[in-house]
Amino acid sequence: VLFIAGDSARGLALWRTRGTRATTRPLKDPVPGPDSPELSNLRGAGNHAFFLARSVEGLIDLWVSDGRRETRRVTTLCRTSGECAGLDRRDVASAGGLAFVAVHSWLVGSELWRSDGSETGTFLLRDIHRGPGSALVNEGVVVDSRVLLYGLAFLNELAALNDRVLFGALTTSPTAAPPTLWSSDGTAAGTVRVNEEASWPQDFVRQGNRLYFSGA
Repeated sequence: VLFIAGDSARGLALWRTRGTRATTRPLKDPVPGPDSPELSNLRGAGNHAFFLARSVEGLIDLWVSDGRRETRRVTTLCRTSGECAGLDRRDVASAGGLAFVAVHSWLVGSELWRSDGSETGTFLLRDIHRGPGSALVNEGVVVDSRVLLYGLAFLNELAALNDRVLFGALTTSPTAAPPTLWSSDGTAAGTVRVNEEASWPQDFVRQGNRLYFSGA
């Protein structure tokens, strides 16, 4: 079992255990020393586990571990402190041996990325909401000089089902069309809308080979 824990000597780090005191110990400290990074979103994918680390400088890195000898940084998702928004517990999912990450970048908006554990295999899958808008995060709309905030924070929710990841996404402004249910197999061509009538999808719950969710 891999888990994230901290102590006064090293701050947050990746730990492992086989269920005994003797086998419970730190596996990797991404930033040695008491100035701990923010570690989150630990998810298993095939024979590896992925997690995100935000350094004290504000950079966000994707890490991968085999749980034994190799725990390494895959790549930096956000290279400046102001490029990405905060992390959320629903930002990472695993399907088909890949990690899927909702990256909240101010440069291209909040979109879906994928990773196979290599730097070259970690990239933006598809710019679903082209232009300055975001597919996966909050948007505000001005109506009659009032700002209406649509509660779209849930759109960074990812759910794995049958080697695919499912999520809600906007392709345009929510005043023009609501967010709908999408899925991806880890390729740009395989990142597609599931059903345009499945609008405002949220609160995903998997039961066997089905995924239940609420909508509007």
